[in-house]
Amino acid sequence: MEITYLESDIELESLKKTWPILAVDFFSDECPPCEKLAPVYEKMSKSFPSVKFIKIFRQQHRELAISLGVSGSPTILFFKSGQLINERLSGDIEEKELENILEKLCGESSLKLSADNKEAEQYDLCIIGNGPAGMTAAIYAARYKINQALIGDLPGGLMTSSHKICNFPSETEISGMDLSQKMANQVNALEVPQKISRVNSIKQLGGLYNITLSNNEIIKAKTVLLATGTKHRHLDLPNEKNLIGRGVSYCATCDALFYKDKTVAVVGGSDSANTASLYLARVAHKVYQIYRGDSLRGETAWIDQVNSNKNISVIYNTQITELLGVEKLTGLKLDKPFAGKNELSVDGVFVEVGSEPDLDLINQLSLETDEGHYIATKENQATSREGVWAAGDITTNSNSFRQIITACSEGAIAAENIFKYLQKSH
Repeated sequence: MEITYLESDIELESLKKTWPILAVDFFSDECPPCEKLAPVYEKMSKSFPSVKFIKIFRQQHRELAISLGVSGSPTILFFKSGQLINERLSGDIEEKELENILEKLCGESSLKLSADNKEAEQYDLCIIGNGPAGMTAAIYAARYKINQALIGDLPGGLMTSSHKICNFPSETEISGMDLSQKMANQVNALEVPQKISRVNSIKQLGGLYNITLSNNEIIKAKTVLLATGTKHRHLDLPNEKNLIGRGVSYCATCDALFYKDKTVAVVGGSDSANTASLYLARVAHKVYQIYRGDSLRGETAWIDQVNSNKNISVIYNTQITELLGVEKLTGLKLDKPFAGKNELSVDGVFVEVGSEPDLDLINQLSLETDEGHYIATKENQATSREGVWAAGDITTNSNSFRQIITACSEGAIAAENIFKYLQKSH
């Protein structure tokens, strides 16, 4: 089923009358989760022919977004028999979440799209993850003429959500989206085979790693490089999930403009929180940065800018104990009084409390990890399992610095070592 891009608000009213079920995706530009969702949304439009799938460019339909309570990108709303239902999805939307709601609305399972029963493609190397580590590894592997495939659902990964990067050599200042695109362009120029997809499972059979993608396609590889990066850590507070896209956000680059001339909070004290506060201070009326420590961490240059910005107030030695509001966020409850009160009225909160590894593939491969669940890697990026390497933010290497440049270096080291390994095994 073809996706409809809404031209006018009136068109939505017409579609509500003619289609029993609508899925409506509000998206923005410069929005990494929107880019990640796009192929999933297209896949679902083919899997559920009884549903009308609509995309609305939020910047051109601000009043409509506000009237429907949309305050984050992407946000998917669902209409049944012309009525907006209570369930919605926002932020970093997983394919299974979307599929489950659609199946419940339709009362039937999706049409499973197979990979046309074609024979599994086989490679010498499969790189899982297309962030800076994965893309750098792919560039080096291409130069080594390794028969490879690069798999990932968002070129650049978490790097895309950085609104400003000032410490990457050759770039005085660049956005995460732009740096991701530059890396992706180089990968494309080398004609690296790519699969824009998530990996559902991985297991070793007959000396090869069998990798099943989200579209059920199977890839076989002699070696594997895990470069899946990390995912945003949440506050783990009651009501947090329900308020995503209704005042709770994990991406200032995506959602800052929803809060023009409003009051917002940023949670965290590292570089990601500091830069989010600075970015939000350009559009919001007031920014409160809430940090459990007694001093900000990260690059001194960012800390100095936060401290000198009159639009930002840092609240130290404080944690959020409750998110206030039902249909939308109205404020935060603090564990210590601020300005004589334990409640802080805000229109939005941006969570920047670090990231953590996604354990799914790590556990499937039974890889050795440290106490923080980061993959234990040797100097050559090899893991505890033969034929599997890891690079980037998910590893214990690079002194746990977890920077874009260290991810790139680990990707390069892994590719070089995999090349040597493949030469020996031939």
